[in-house]
Amino acid sequence: MASGDTRTGFTKQEQPTYSAVELMKLPLKERLKILACTAAEAETIYSNDKRLTDFEAFGGDDLYDTTP
Repeated sequence: MASGDTRTGFTKQEQPTYSAVELMKLPLKERLKILACTAAEAETIYSNDKRLTDFEAFGGDDLYDTTP
């Protein structure tokens, strides 16, 4: 995918948005293409913004050695 290209060849400004129902109506090949591009975008975002991944999923009181 070339720089500036995003889902299905649209630029960011003209990218269509789909509801879940609309996505499921698309052909499998198109859905997979959208998923791959979206995953690549998410990877870039999460790799470059440590605030999104630099946290503890559980606090000290969230996990138990025995059932409370």
